[in-house]
Amino acid sequence: MYTMADLKSESCDTIGGASKNCKPCEKKGKKIKVWRGRALETAGGLDKKKLTRNKRGKIVSLKKSRNAKKNTWIQAVQMARKDMKIKGFQPVTGELYEKAKSYHDKMKK
Repeated sequence: MYTMADLKSESCDTIGGASKNCKPCEKKGKKIKVWRGRALETAGGLDKKKLTRNKRGKIVSLKKSRNAKKNTWIQAVQMARKDMKIKGFQPVTGELYEKAKSYHDKMKK
């Protein structure tokens, strides 16, 4: 059991998670601390409500993640790959590029 003196002397990261007096994480790449509740917000001002995991498991900004999923060029390339029955790695050149470009132009209108 910790005494009040111990709690006051230790940083908020080491004992009991984030507290109201806890400062934002000043270092880059510390979104994991906010995600686990050991800090209140990142240096950029993101709290846990504004963070999410991507498909690789990395913690990223929720707003940026949603905006990236709405990218029309990526959606056009996916549709072109599906039409051409391409699986695996394929550079976006030649026929694939032309088909993706046509889908992208249709999406813009």
